[in-house]
Amino acid sequence: MPLSGSRRCAAWAAAALVVVLPLTLVGLPGAAQATATTGTTVTRVAGNGNSGTITAGPGLSSELDLPWRLAVDPDGDVFVAFNGGSTVENSIAKYSAADGEVHYFANDDQDVATPVAGPALSSPFEAVEGIAADSAGNVYASDFNSYDIVKITPTGTLSIFAGSSTNGAPVAGVAATAATITPKSLAVGPDDTVYFLDEDTYSVWRVDPNGLLAHVAGNGSNGVPVTGAGQPATSSPLVEVVALAVDSAGNVFIADQGMDCVVMVEASTGDLLPVVGTCNSSGAAVQGPASASGLSTLGQIAIDRNDDLYLVDQSNGYIEKVTDPASGSGELSFIAGDGSSSGDVVDGPALSSPVDQVTGIAVDADLNVYLGEGDGHFLSMIPATPSVPDAPTGLAGTAGDRRVTLTFTPAVDDGGSAVLRYQYSLDGGATWRPVTGTWPTTTSAGQVSGSAGGLTAGQTYAIKVRAVNAVGNGPASGAVSATVPDSDDWFHDSISRTQRSREIAVPSNPKRYRGAQRFTRARNRAHGGQLAMPIPAIQRRELDAQQAAVLADDGLFEFNSGRLTTSGRRQVRALVASLDSAQAISCEGYADYAGAPWWEYQLSKARAKAVCAALRNGGVTARSRSVGYGPERPVIVGGRASHREENRRVVVLVTR
Repeated sequence: MPLSGSRRCAAWAAAALVVVLPLTLVGLPGAAQATATTGTTVTRVAGNGNSGTITAGPGLSSELDLPWRLAVDPDGDVFVAFNGGSTVENSIAKYSAADGEVHYFANDDQDVATPVAGPALSSPFEAVEGIAADSAGNVYASDFNSYDIVKITPTGTLSIFAGSSTNGAPVAGVAATAATITPKSLAVGPDDTVYFLDEDTYSVWRVDPNGLLAHVAGNGSNGVPVTGAGQPATSSPLVEVVALAVDSAGNVFIADQGMDCVVMVEASTGDLLPVVGTCNSSGAAVQGPASASGLSTLGQIAIDRNDDLYLVDQSNGYIEKVTDPASGSGELSFIAGDGSSSGDVVDGPALSSPVDQVTGIAVDADLNVYLGEGDGHFLSMIPATPSVPDAPTGLAGTAGDRRVTLTFTPAVDDGGSAVLRYQYSLDGGATWRPVTGTWPTTTSAGQVSGSAGGLTAGQTYAIKVRAVNAVGNGPASGAVSATVPDSDDWFHDSISRTQRSREIAVPSNPKRYRGAQRFTRARNRAHGGQLAMPIPAIQRRELDAQQAAVLADDGLFEFNSGRLTTSGRRQVRALVASLDSAQAISCEGYADYAGAPWWEYQLSKARAKAVCAALRNGGVTARSRSVGYGPERPVIVGGRASHREENRRVVVLVTR
């Protein structure tokens, strides 16, 4: 189907030159090298190389036709917008990374008309240009011939997000759905704010959280961007913006193909700052300081989770990566392309492949890079190649009751895959156990804190730690030596003998008790009679089987609710470290006897479940059960209910 309008023809002519290739670090002879963050090969994942309509099913078996722009959602699925003379133009397809299948996501019959709210598959488009996805998996697409931006939910429902189907100059403060715009490139910021290029006014806008338009960059005129500290982005001209990207700090990167440069709107000041290129002429790409490199026919750009910038330098024949571009001192390296600017992307080594036909690029959370190959009619991927994390450093250990509290500095490099857990070894690395406690919480010095529990009193240990990510186990740290002190008889009744002598037997029906307010023999006891110490008295020592802790302070839970308060969560966190060696625990909930018995039983069970759940979330690995005993075994009888706070308690008993 031919393009409608001169604007679309010009758009395809420019985009046909865009290419994106692997993030490799194999350099050309004599070229500067950088640390690899992605694979060195290109692999086709969808498209059989022929132009045609999409066949739902395996991606490599389906035809594709001029894939145009790409976006990746939080699940790693890739959305492809088609445009520019394609037989499937003005449709959106979804490639599922989990099963490798492709199917239509919007406009499956490729009708050409103004978008219609409702099922996305039934809605037409006039000219899909930009595409982006937010953190909830919603997909946004700009239709610059219908003057609208649409939003498509993960379940496929389309609504008009911005635009009134009428072109005109955007106005700040106007409701997005009533605005007159000509949207083209799209990007989504870290707070899910949507940014777009308004093509007719050479300006960049965003839709604020209240659904109103806000001006970001461009003064409405066509001209060389004016960059530098103190130069407001909204006062600068722009020429031909072909792509936008936003980093985690809200800095907006603008790819101006007309001036062969990337500029940035600094989030904190609103100034327009240079990133790559001179903004006054094309030039040869040079590895090293990004500010010293030229660009030639700049294409699409993307930002990864580390806030590094990827860009397609079409006529120079490279895909380039700029590390830390927002700093103003980013380093540029070639990660793909053979410098020839001729031919389709081919499977194999990234730096041996041409890259001049890529029309879309996106990077997922795992640093896999996806490329839309226009002339080749396929979708390719440069798979990330994360490695195991480095060894933790600075390991120190403080011995306590049958445990050693460990502090260490996390690995400098997580290998490109998030650290999932830490482990410790007591036998030089022959066997490993999980570091328990609060290890995900860093100290003010940037260290990780955790513990090695279940140790033998009086024994000296040489302990090592290592980090584990999705790839595998990292190397061990250096060893730290710690001697566990002999145990003392710390677990004892915190209630004095005199106080115990004044306690009364637990009444079988406390509502019938008519004497003065008294403590009962259930105080600081589990249901089976086991001693339960208040959490502050335990002081993070480990509990053995048949030892218990009691959470019994006023204000542990919200009123008449099973939801823990801040004070309650604080007590639970303090208890986590005392359950390192526990294999099974029981959370016993109790309530006062003032209310209806059925409600008190329900409330006590809900509170017991809340404590068990909070312990698991805090890192306790022991099997757990929760039970509600309601008004059974009250700690205090008589007097007013407001004075019987200790009856509203949860006892955590180590059963094994």
